[in-house]
Amino acid sequence: MCRSCGFKAKSNVYYTASSREIPSGKFAIDGKVEEGRVHSQVGNYIQWSVFGIMAIATILFHVMARNAQEQVKTLFFLANGATGVCALSYLIMATNGALSNGVVGGREIVPVRYIEAFVSMPLLVACLCQLAGSNTQDMYAVVGMNLMSVVAAAAATYSQTVVAKWCLFAFATLALIGVLSTLVTKHRDNAHTHNDAVWECFNTLVWLTFATWVLYPVVWGVGVGGDVVSVDMEIILYAVLDVASKAVFGFILLANASDLHMHKEAPQAVMMVPLANAI
Repeated sequence: MCRSCGFKAKSNVYYTASSREIPSGKFAIDGKVEEGRVHSQVGNYIQWSVFGIMAIATILFHVMARNAQEQVKTLFFLANGATGVCALSYLIMATNGALSNGVVGGREIVPVRYIEAFVSMPLLVACLCQLAGSNTQDMYAVVGMNLMSVVAAAAATYSQTVVAKWCLFAFATLALIGVLSTLVTKHRDNAHTHNDAVWECFNTLVWLTFATWVLYPVVWGVGVGGDVVSVDMEIILYAVLDVASKAVFGFILLANASDLHMHKEAPQAVMMVPLANAI
């Protein structure tokens, strides 16, 4: 235990005990203080700001879901789940709650971020598949690839060797590319069989998802992976991507809700309805 900063050490993995015990912009390992390797007040302000945005979006989507037609209601509940989980994760980070801080290889990491991604990203994938009218087999296939990508990214973050870290990162990136390529090809073709409003909405959402999700590995590479940017800058970059890929995603759905007259029964995607209504 490092008495000067409150970190408990096992190998080179450290966990913070309290935000009050962490010096601003620095932390100590074995008596040595390293500058700029944890977030400062700037990072904390960003976390609170994103929590506020996601909380407002979650409440709005939940209200809209209850007033929307049945087929569109499912989409709003899925988007609502994604922003709700994201809001919770940012609240945990901002308040230094459980799983909010850790240090690997001399740099602060955020374990709860991977838990959030494990839940919210598949919800957004399911939302896109539901909008496209894709069958459940195709939906489960892309959701499975998404889950593999998140687990591999988390494992890469905690890896103790360079080879393991970058091999797992490569696996996570390839799986994510598989998810995105499937969404912009097969599922986009499915959406094209519906009316113009559904097609245009799906097209906007899928390319927004592609543009934001493809940057997550880049931020990981310059942050936790390569230690190129500061922790505060890493928080800012993730915040921009999270707001765009979740809150903006939901607001685009909201803007198009009245025009989304989808297939009548959506038999292929009906298994997602109980999940959405349970959120």
